[in-house]
Amino acid sequence: MRELETLLLTMTAHGKPNLSLTSTGWHCGVDMTVPHTGVAVTVRSEFNHITPLEAAQACMDRIRAIGATEARERALSAKAEGIGHG
Repeated sequence: MRELETLLLTMTAHGKPNLSLTSTGWHCGVDMTVPHTGVAVTVRSEFNHITPLEAAQACMDRIRAIGATEARERALSAKAEGIGHG
């Protein structure tokens, strides 16, 4: 249970997490704003996870993927600016 608590608390740095049990399994989601862009998104796991930890981990993996994509885009933008100023 400690790992689940840690994941949910980590998600609060990105937005408001929610964890629920549906008729098909566990589900986790976070309403968040993407840093540096201000874009509001809802990141969600599927609705069929066997455990709450599995649902939270799937959601956190997606949050991390958004951060990695954003970092790549900033790096490409910085590189393009450097080429244009050369």
